[in-house]
Amino acid sequence: MSCAKSLHRSATNFAPNPRRPSRTGSVPDGIVVKEVLLRDVHLPAEYAKGLEGLLLKEQESERMEFETEISAKQVRIAELQAESREGAAVETLPKPTLHRA
Repeated sequence: MSCAKSLHRSATNFAPNPRRPSRTGSVPDGIVVKEVLLRDVHLPAEYAKGLEGLLLKEQESERMEFETEISAKQVRIAELQAESREGAAVETLPKPTLHRA
């Protein structure tokens, strides 16, 4: 069987059947394509530059969020270390003695 006959035969399987009502409602005849994978798409240079700019901005934003998170953790570590030093200093102070006269 030739490729053209095979294609025609498979295409007739999708032909509308006048005796059977459409189940889709909004699309009475035809095929609804939900997703398509494209390869080797060549975009205009302006579009590619704009897309690259958006990606760079997104990366910069993520980098800044990461740096802010690290800074916040460093501040918290410094606070905990200061509290620890204060606690250690209080423990090492000599206890006052009471002198009875």
